[in-house]
Amino acid sequence: MNDAKALALLKSGDQEALAWFIDKYSAYVGTVVNSILSGAMSHEDVEEVTADVFVTLWRSADNLIPLNLKGYLSRVARSLSMQKLRERFEVLPLDED
Repeated sequence: MNDAKALALLKSGDQEALAWFIDKYSAYVGTVVNSILSGAMSHEDVEEVTADVFVTLWRSADNLIPLNLKGYLSRVARSLSMQKLRERFEVLPLDED
């Protein structure tokens, strides 16, 4: 199977196509996420963001075209990783007591 065929199946709701993407790209996505979060987050956080990337793929499959899915996954991985960092290190204002 190739990316275009898997994406067509994913658009039709085929969960096996999602499993195919996870099998093919999870190591790559995990590397991207880990390169951003390593040292600042736990291994579980890296796994959570990696899983969230594939949830995003599932939810946005209808709007994707199969030209560069690896690049798309990389952008989503970077974006979700940065979002996770912002949530973790969000500065809260101090009370003026």
